[in-house]
Amino acid sequence: MQQIKHILIILFTCLTLGLTSLSSPVFADNENPPTYNNQININTANASALSEALTGIGLKKAEAIVTYREAFGDFHDALELTEVKGIGKATVEKNINKIILK
Repeated sequence: MQQIKHILIILFTCLTLGLTSLSSPVFADNENPPTYNNQININTANASALSEALTGIGLKKAEAIVTYREAFGDFHDALELTEVKGIGKATVEKNINKIILK
């Protein structure tokens, strides 16, 4: 019985530590969060940061942005985001004041 109690305590501790680390966003290359005054650099941000910062962009679309960027290089204009499948002009316009490129 004592052994089961110890196992449960260890399990609970591991789960608690694991969930705590999930609540903190992870950034590419251990950089500082790529948001500045509610703006986000779409050329450096990872998918998690993009999905948190941009309205109407969930994790799947954010991952598509990163995949597109890796395949075609940096974005030179915010409207280039419309080249990413699932992102339309209206979504870009909703976020235009949040998007930075440099």
